[in-house]
Amino acid sequence: MAQNLVDYRGLGPFLPFGVLERMVRDMGTVTVAVDPGVEPLVMTWAQRRGYYAARRDGVVLISVAPIETESVKPTVEASGKTSAKAVTAVELRVDVENWRSDIAEKLSDVTFIITTVLRAPIVYRGPARGPAFNSAIGVKSGVLLRASIGGQDYFIYVVEGRVLAAAQIGRPLTPKQAESLVQQLKEGGDVVVTVYDASKMF
Repeated sequence: MAQNLVDYRGLGPFLPFGVLERMVRDMGTVTVAVDPGVEPLVMTWAQRRGYYAARRDGVVLISVAPIETESVKPTVEASGKTSAKAVTAVELRVDVENWRSDIAEKLSDVTFIITTVLRAPIVYRGPARGPAFNSAIGVKSGVLLRASIGGQDYFIYVVEGRVLAAAQIGRPLTPKQAESLVQQLKEGGDVVVTVYDASKMF
């Protein structure tokens, strides 16, 4: 179940519950790491939404199906949530034809990063692989990935898995450079990314 882990530590009680619910619907079961004291909030939310929830080893498991051992049953009937929905694989790829140089320029601006990107809601933090990551980057409204590779921070704008812009501070990337960056993300299994909600950024 580790591959379905979503790390929301550091956010306190201000969690992106809409994104979390979409992940639960898509994957059937999601393991959520939250700050101490936030677990009851997550479990109550899950119960009210019609899901099953249980605490295990400092995390909260949320599922559309009963969880073995000390699970909390939903108090309302979950309409249309009785079975896990098949997850459509989302592959991170560069969309050269729809490349947005204007957004790449914005992402290279440190002021834009500080005033806009870093203030946006975080929807995922963890490895750049697995169902939880795929669900996070597959949204139509767009997300922004932040990844540290070789001591440099990179920012990647993604819509439904398609990379439309990328940059590092002070340097917008070309589509070819973005392809190299995406390849490094795919090959670097230990690369941890932060995914921000970009629906209101551009």
